[in-house]
Amino acid sequence: MTNSRTVRERFHLLASSWPYVVALAAALILVASINVLWWRLDREATKQSELVDHTHQVISALEETLARADDMVIGQRGYALTHEVDFLKPYYTATNRMPVVISLLRRLLKDNPKQVANLKQLEPLIANYEELNREHIIQLSKSDPTAPDLQFRRGIRDSMDRLHAAVGRMISEENSLLAQRQLSSTRATRIVTRGNLIAALVSMGLIVTVFVALRRENSRRRASELELQRSHEELEDRVRQRTMSLVASEAERKRLEQEILETSDNEMHRIGHDLHDGVGQQLTALSLFAGGLQKDVEAQAPQLGESWKKVSSELREVIRQVRTISHGLSPVSLEENGLVEALSKLADDMRSARTDCRFSNYSEIQISDPHLAAQFFRIGQEAVTNAAKHSGARQIRISLKATPTLKELKVSDDGCGFSLPNLNGNAGLGLRAMKYRADVIGAAIQIDSAPGKGTQITCSLQSQN
Repeated sequence: MTNSRTVRERFHLLASSWPYVVALAAALILVASINVLWWRLDREATKQSELVDHTHQVISALEETLARADDMVIGQRGYALTHEVDFLKPYYTATNRMPVVISLLRRLLKDNPKQVANLKQLEPLIANYEELNREHIIQLSKSDPTAPDLQFRRGIRDSMDRLHAAVGRMISEENSLLAQRQLSSTRATRIVTRGNLIAALVSMGLIVTVFVALRRENSRRRASELELQRSHEELEDRVRQRTMSLVASEAERKRLEQEILETSDNEMHRIGHDLHDGVGQQLTALSLFAGGLQKDVEAQAPQLGESWKKVSSELREVIRQVRTISHGLSPVSLEENGLVEALSKLADDMRSARTDCRFSNYSEIQISDPHLAAQFFRIGQEAVTNAAKHSGARQIRISLKATPTLKELKVSDDGCGFSLPNLNGNAGLGLRAMKYRADVIGAAIQIDSAPGKGTQITCSLQSQN
């Protein structure tokens, strides 16, 4: 009986206590599950923070490739005109830094096959961009500094557009990966929240523990979000600073180009004055002296009379050519209304028995800016010279129109015309020089020409009242 009672008591105790055991086991399993979920979320948050930092490093390196590419073209115009190697310091710095940046990108993207493929597409573009700059520098050191400029600018612009497109794809891919990682983190947070709700239903005793755990996790997540926001702000600040630096560099480049053109024009002006006041005066004196001796030669040696007349005639022709060259290098003063006088004198100089060159002025105001007037004159001079030399024109017309809102110079001829896509040689060089001068003053060049239909070149500058 005693043994039977003991067995019954033990069975009853077991029957009455098993729910508590099951509940305890369930609570322990729940706690263990929650701990596992917390651990996974913590690991995910840490991993996300590392991946976000990794993404920022990749984006920063990609942006540096574009910045270094921009640095390669800085100073080339100054080097072209002065051949001073100091102008190429940004180029050498960029080419030395670029392999380091590429190596960094390889290391950062080695675990991402898609980005590795994108990087393999980017590397030839960078190599091609460097080769364009290298060939341009070599060409500048051997030839006329303006000869390769237009073709180089087009090639650089196209190459830079491809670089921007490739880098943009890689940055978009990094942003997409970042969005996926944030989505994964959100999903993990939802799982933990559901586990906490289940834990609250199973055991009210775990509410405080779960609440503390959730507060801790939310604090950590808020800290991660704040860190992410701070990283984004730092990245935006770096991009803004870099943009300001690029804008300043572009402004400095334009200023240097303007100074180079002004220096070139001043030097041509000086050479023209030296030819006119030095060589021209000496030749004139020599011509007068030869004229004075002509009578003596005819009296004392009649057989030399015709030869002496030819010498005097050749001297007068040389004087005329020297004056033409000096006037082309140093036109009349371009201050006040000097541009009108210079263009009128240009038309007079180019007029001949074969070519009728005329100038018309439709201006309401005067172009008083000497630099602006000088560039308009040089553009007109180049257009007229090209028409006279290459088109076989019988008529050349120069017109100037200056209003408070528009400055416009037109040069038209009835010559043979040309096809722009097939243009090369000296005529192409002249057009590139005109476009370069127009770009310096912010003007636009329009060329209308076709084989057999003549040519019209218009340089226009819009301005505010």
